[in-house]
Amino acid sequence: MENVAGRVLSYETFRQFSHHFFAAVAKHIAPLHIKLPQTVDDCEKLHKQYAARGHPGAIGSVDGVQLCWEGCPYAWRSYCTGHRKYPTLGFNVTCDLDGRIQHTTPVMAGRFNDLTKARFNSYIQLLRSGAFDDFVYTLHEEDGTKIVKHGPYLICDNGYHAWLQLMCSSKHTAKSALTMWSIRLEETRKDIERVFGMLKKRFRALKVPILIQDAAVVNNLWITCCTLHNILLDCDTQFRKDEGHFRMTADQARHVVLHRLKVRLLAHSDWSYLGHEFERADPEFVRQRDPGFEKFRGELARHYIHEWDAKRIECGPRRRPKVIHV
Repeated sequence: MENVAGRVLSYETFRQFSHHFFAAVAKHIAPLHIKLPQTVDDCEKLHKQYAARGHPGAIGSVDGVQLCWEGCPYAWRSYCTGHRKYPTLGFNVTCDLDGRIQHTTPVMAGRFNDLTKARFNSYIQLLRSGAFDDFVYTLHEEDGTKIVKHGPYLICDNGYHAWLQLMCSSKHTAKSALTMWSIRLEETRKDIERVFGMLKKRFRALKVPILIQDAAVVNNLWITCCTLHNILLDCDTQFRKDEGHFRMTADQARHVVLHRLKVRLLAHSDWSYLGHEFERADPEFVRQRDPGFEKFRGELARHYIHEWDAKRIECGPRRRPKVIHV
């Protein structure tokens, strides 16, 4: 590998630089590009995309991802081995419909499931604390009756808690409205799966087994990839047909990536990243269910049917599925 001056860089030199680069990006650049909604207006902008698809109140999708950790120290291999039968490191990620990452948790041991990660996800806990209860949206019953709701929620799969701030599809139901809504919700939730695919296609370090032995460095590597992913989304959408030119030059884009990289930070081994202190804090990791969860999910399903019958949904199933009542 050659640098700008034409001198060949050794493997060790590049390895040390990459570790400093990951740490600097994670500390200085990541907060500029991986942002949570700060105000009700920010939630409203995210909500419009989901409301147009029949999911009012939703502001993002959340899911977990596992990375193969080949460099896991032997003493931690059993602790980091989950259902995949090999050591992994996990993250919990939230994104919007555009594929932009809003939040990611620090690295955790691969043996922790989504129930555990959700309880220590600062974004989910922020929603549950009532930080955005001023956000108001309206649902419709099938007869057109309006219901006013407060507080947004995230779309997830059935591996999460049945909280009012986490809405998942229904696995077993004989109600046509809930069936149609569940199918549509699963289609909308694919945005987070698409983000994971984009990350692993763009950055080979996330696709192949990771040989780095320090969990803190892996954490910085993941945050760096998420940051560059959000920056690349801006570059991908820079060309506008109505403008006919790129809004950012190559030098400006390079300046964004290299901004504030003068500070070099060393990544030390900090095994608290793996989340073993969570288990000591609360050994009971069972699925929790909020009162009124099923009622709220039924209201969302009936609202979807109302909007679908009124042909106000952008896309979705063309006809109602046939439901066999047992």
